[in-house]
Amino acid sequence: IPCLKKLCVEADGDRRGAILRMRLLMKNERERGALISCSVLDDDGPSRRRLFLVRDESRIEGEDPTRKYLEAAVGHISEGVIIITTAGRIIFANHAVSAMSGYSTDELEGKNISMLHPPDIRNEWFREVFHRTLAGGWEGELPVVNKNGARFDVLLFTRPLVGRDGKTGAILGILKDVTEQEDMRLRLDHTNQELSTLYAISSTLTEYLEMDELITISLEKVLEVMDMDVGVVRVLDDATDELVLKAYKGTSPDYVKNYARLKVEDSVSGQVLKTGVPYFVTRENEAESKRIVIMQEGLAHATIVPLRSKFKALGTISVGGFQPRTSISEDLKLLTSMGSIIGVALEHSLVFEKADALAREKEEKVEELSLLMSISHALMTTIRLDKLLYIVLTSLTMGESFGFNRAAILLVSWEEGVIQGEMGVGPVDAEEAGRIWAELGRKEHSLMELVDRAFDVQGAAEAVPNRAVKKVCISLDNHDDVVVQAMREKKPLIIADAGSNPHMDPHMLALLMGGDEFAVVPILAQDCLLYTSDAADEEDSVDLGGR
Repeated sequence: IPCLKKLCVEADGDRRGAILRMRLLMKNERERGALISCSVLDDDGPSRRRLFLVRDESRIEGEDPTRKYLEAAVGHISEGVIIITTAGRIIFANHAVSAMSGYSTDELEGKNISMLHPPDIRNEWFREVFHRTLAGGWEGELPVVNKNGARFDVLLFTRPLVGRDGKTGAILGILKDVTEQEDMRLRLDHTNQELSTLYAISSTLTEYLEMDELITISLEKVLEVMDMDVGVVRVLDDATDELVLKAYKGTSPDYVKNYARLKVEDSVSGQVLKTGVPYFVTRENEAESKRIVIMQEGLAHATIVPLRSKFKALGTISVGGFQPRTSISEDLKLLTSMGSIIGVALEHSLVFEKADALAREKEEKVEELSLLMSISHALMTTIRLDKLLYIVLTSLTMGESFGFNRAAILLVSWEEGVIQGEMGVGPVDAEEAGRIWAELGRKEHSLMELVDRAFDVQGAAEAVPNRAVKKVCISLDNHDDVVVQAMREKKPLIIADAGSNPHMDPHMLALLMGGDEFAVVPILAQDCLLYTSDAADEEDSVDLGGR
């Protein structure tokens, strides 16, 4: 019989002998359980003698009642129940132990408990558990291996079984597979880590309101937390229906140059933006990889998720790495959560920027109204033409208003058919400009203080700028001249190339003191023309023309 031959081989290798549990078929064709032990009596010569002892483990009328009751009581409970001798031989194992280990009960019973020990765990550790059990019991987590060699943890409770003679005859062990609980603990740890990460990102983003800075910080945090190598953030441009590259890290210069903008209709990122469905791709999927522009950076994988606010998608974030990833679902979940947080922060940033722009616009309007009120009040203080003109020019060169360096008024003489320079304010050279600004910087002056000072102390009508301005005399028939053109077309002009412009009057050019930019604004109510030689923008010119 093969099993008896195996028993002999095991006995030859162990001085303590070997044990085998069998089912014997009796003459009346009923089964009887038997426990067979084999021991080597001598090792002399080729004819080795062995002693076989057979123990009857069942009665003629049926199984041993003690085992039968034990099987009925604990055979099918969810916890594993195992009983071993003090020598470590398994004498009972229920179905739960069989399910955990992968061995049948027949394969377990009669074998040494060491068959379940992981090979990398020292025997001294199990002996410590054994001695504590004999001392009253032990409980804790214990590593075991199943039939396939896979390792798993069990929660083990042990108690000694004491006979009538007061000696420990066997050891009872109750096992519970904690693999599922361990997986749950790992998932909870992962969830806690995700929540901590999301909280850290949320706390960080609340510190930033400027959009570009917020996006850059967000991308850096995402790459750090997810251990990714490359990332880009794109924001939707509603005017062009394009995703604009706003932040990037780890990308090549060619990527930044070639893919600064992506059409929503023609890109996978645009598809993610419109559908709100995240996208994941690996380089093994060649067809899909070619559609993802960030994969051209040599990545092993890439993930794209939308940046969503409460009501709409504002952009996308794409991240990827050079090494393969196994936690695909976890990455998608975490990145999607981060995308929602960043999307809300981005929306708040956009709202803040709009509010800030409105606030600045209102502030500018208030300043303009305040300036107009000051000028109107000043104009009502005199009826002298020269002082009225000087008030207008001073209001244009005050630091708190338009802040031009020089200004001049030219009046039309219809009888003579010319535009004649009338009055000007401003320094005659760079040295005087520095002295004036230094003096004004030491103390703030109101409009009327500057006007009264000029008239009472300096004699504004005879000032050097006036003598230079009065040299300007432009014929109204010179239609190509920029000043005549502004007057006839009744609209402000900004001249950016005065030095090379062939239609500039030489005396006008002299007023610029080497500058190239100035604005010409018609004063239609008075049939006059206002001119300043300082650099100006279109908005300032429109404001001047309206006054």
